[in-house]
Amino acid sequence: MTALACAPGATNVVPAVDNNDASMSQVIGDASMAADDGTVELAKADCDGLLARHIASVEGIPCGDDAHTLLESGHRWSTRCRGLTPNQCLAALYDDPPELTVRSGSLVAHYLPACEAGQSACPDEELRCTDGTRPLYYVDKAVDPQGRDIDSNNWVFFLGGEGGACYAEDCLTNYETERQSTMSTFPPDFPNSPVDHVSPEGLLRPGPFRDGSMNAFAGFNRVRIEKCTADFGVSESDEVVTSGDSVAVFHHGARLWRRLFASLATSGDDLPDFSEARTVLIAGHSEGAKGLMYHGDALAEQIRDMSPEAQVRLAFDGHLVPMLEVEAAFQPSSCSGWSENNSALGPDIFDGHYGNENGCLLPTDDGDTSDDGYGADAYLPGGRVYESARGLSIERDKSCRAVHGEDDPRCYDELHILMNHLSTPFFLRMDKRDTAWTGSPPSYALNYSYALPQAEFSARVGRMVDDYLSHYHSLSEQRPGGPDATGTASEWNPGLFVTDVGGRGSHSAFTNETWFFDRALRKCGCTQWNGNQCTEWRSLLTYDLSEVLFAWLGEPADAETEWAAATQTVTHDGAGRELYSWVDAGESCPP
Repeated sequence: MTALACAPGATNVVPAVDNNDASMSQVIGDASMAADDGTVELAKADCDGLLARHIASVEGIPCGDDAHTLLESGHRWSTRCRGLTPNQCLAALYDDPPELTVRSGSLVAHYLPACEAGQSACPDEELRCTDGTRPLYYVDKAVDPQGRDIDSNNWVFFLGGEGGACYAEDCLTNYETERQSTMSTFPPDFPNSPVDHVSPEGLLRPGPFRDGSMNAFAGFNRVRIEKCTADFGVSESDEVVTSGDSVAVFHHGARLWRRLFASLATSGDDLPDFSEARTVLIAGHSEGAKGLMYHGDALAEQIRDMSPEAQVRLAFDGHLVPMLEVEAAFQPSSCSGWSENNSALGPDIFDGHYGNENGCLLPTDDGDTSDDGYGADAYLPGGRVYESARGLSIERDKSCRAVHGEDDPRCYDELHILMNHLSTPFFLRMDKRDTAWTGSPPSYALNYSYALPQAEFSARVGRMVDDYLSHYHSLSEQRPGGPDATGTASEWNPGLFVTDVGGRGSHSAFTNETWFFDRALRKCGCTQWNGNQCTEWRSLLTYDLSEVLFAWLGEPADAETEWAAATQTVTHDGAGRELYSWVDAGESCPP
């Protein structure tokens, strides 16, 4: 048993349980006992979840099973909770959640099972949202061009941004403020029932649209995961947080994915058997995309274990932010010490600059550079990223840990994993002036009140795109035949859709009708060369995000065309000759 010595009035946390460590029942299931120093070892939470704690606080009663009960009449939580304690109320809502109404024309909600298929009880493996409630997912069956249901073995999954993960006391604070809806199926501020259907948008909307056309992804079974685990969707751990009463807090994102795949293989809800899947696209937005960078390869492996013939692809929306290893390209020579693998470009993201060399500083944001330093501190013990990841026991990329070591800071950096270790083919959509990120501190800033100016943000995102397209085949740590390779780099050409527009909606394109279907990029083709350099371009087509994503998904592995639709980028043929260039749709091709 893992137990916590807790002095009166102290605020403490039972360490999160690793996937291979003790179970939740072992952490909080035993009776309390006195330690040698007279403190009490906490072995059972007072409140079985954040929802129970919230109800107890509102009603002014304890969580536990004693003489106190909830109000007998006029109670706003649920009629089934009358006469129950807060813990009993949570248990009732979990074991027998409110019935969901099936509605046509929408993504329809389904509860995920508490246990693996065939199990009637699983106290150590129950699947819960952060507050202890039962997770949901939404699904809409594939349709043909006339909008009629069809059987399809193609699937698309979407996980939205979580609004950030939480750990320890931050979870208690977040639950009582603006993030209830990302931690619960029954957020306390919306107590009537879970939302049992949602209107699909963007990637998940089948059509038809006003012009009668259908979304190219209409022929996919479309699944939206109801975000509720506050862990980027990559953890499988529990904690007991003490602030006044002790409360159980759950982080089951990785377990949710596993349970979802298994459920879809045995659902019987007029859906095709997921174990026969052929094409699977897993898309994540913002913090959901960050989680996929950490464990996208692990998800792909789970799917292929179920369906060996499945082609699994990943798509990231709104999470290509400046990374520590791009900073070398923006530092003045006066703080040099940088080495480089490609003299034509200078220092790039594959040169291994994982730190702050010779006291270089970030660009000033307020006229005072005294505390605008940067480095790998956030990814080291005691740093923000490291402590959160360790506390949540997040599932990190296996190949990165094999190359660098289990606790290497680079394997806590999702962008290093993306650029060097992710072997599942991926598509990435980003706007260089993303309104949710510009003006925010990069993870590697030592001063977290620092704000990276918009122009500096855009320049770094652009440079990361250039470096990746130029060198990932030859300089990535996971390159085929490379000295540190534990696998092979993706044989599938990367897909990129990087704009420089900004404004409303620039952060959430996959489920934003305007951004997903509006033509945002112009493809220019070269008609005349001087050596490998293009001297004359002409406009070919304009593309919207849906077209580029679908075309990339359908390209064979040996296709010459790279769907690298990024503003101010040029793609080349196999001989290195400039082939296509990309600009914003409102701009002309290069002269």
